Amino acid sequence: MLNVDFDDITDQDIAFVTHRLNHRPRKCLGFKTPHEVFMNQLHSRHSGVALQT
Repeated sequence: MLNVDFDDITDQDIAFVTHRLNHRPRKCLGFKTPHEVFMNQLHSRHSGVALQT
C-alpha cells in the first residue's frame, strides 16, 4: 500500500491530475471526454438548466 503525505501535493499536481481525468475518453460517454460532454451540455440550447432564460 502506498502512503502519501498530502502536505507534499501541490496545486500544480492537482491541476495535472484533474486535466488528465477530464480529458480521458470514456467508453460510457461514447468515447467522448467528460470535458467534451460537460461543454456540450453547457452550450446546448436544450439543456435542463433551471436558471436558463
